[in-house]
Amino acid sequence: MKYPNFKILVIDDGSTDDSYSKLIENYGDKVELIQLDKYYEYCISLNKGIKCALNRKAKFVFVVNNDTKDFSDDYLDEIIKCFSKNEKIGIVGSNVYDYNGRCIHDCAFPKFPLKIVAMNIPTEGYVIKDEVFGKIGFLNEKLVRYFEDVDFLFRLKKAGYISMCCPQVSFAHLGGGTSKKQPFIQNYYRVRNLIWMVKRYHSGESFIKRLGYILYPMKTHVVRIFLKLIQFKIIASAKVTYAVILGIMHGWCHEWNE
Repeated sequence: MKYPNFKILVIDDGSTDDSYSKLIENYGDKVELIQLDKYYEYCISLNKGIKCALNRKAKFVFVVNNDTKDFSDDYLDEIIKCFSKNEKIGIVGSNVYDYNGRCIHDCAFPKFPLKIVAMNIPTEGYVIKDEVFGKIGFLNEKLVRYFEDVDFLFRLKKAGYISMCCPQVSFAHLGGGTSKKQPFIQNYYRVRNLIWMVKRYHSGESFIKRLGYILYPMKTHVVRIFLKLIQFKIIASAKVTYAVILGIMHGWCHEWNE
């Protein structure tokens, strides 16, 4: 990248293979590696990295997934320019493509994973101004993974900040680089957190409306179960089914307490 004043922190979330030694061997002179003592999961490990960056007096923190590449040469230059346009801009994202060049996040078309907020930033990576964390806190560790970005963006906007997407720059995201290896965890947390978010942020609406918010995204999990069945992957289908049922039970029966 052209932007000169940045440092890369890599958070090794308790890996049990030789990832850490390979990173040291190949990139030890280019990045700072933080090896956690055990597997903490997505939100906790990211928060540890964010806090480490803030302790080093970072003015902006770029939170980005590990299965990303092909960042625009002027990525950080353009993103930092966005922050200078308005002091209330607290978070900035960009366009994102998959490894085959298909756009998976378009700045021109914000997504609505829930009705509470328009996601004009990509979940795969976004830059946050340091002062935001002091006002609204960090990623919600109760969510573990999934919908933590929706929750963070909602809290950010509630605090009076603005989100922005910069279409001049982009990066590529593989998608599911880690989660595809964890079918139970992936499906369980998506379902549980979806229900938690609807219960929290749509509490004033009718039961039918809230049920509708839940059922529409649930079709993804139904398709996964069906595809595994027709491929005769009975055990894999059973795991996903169990994860979805457990996610529904825990989402409805357990409360999201701060």
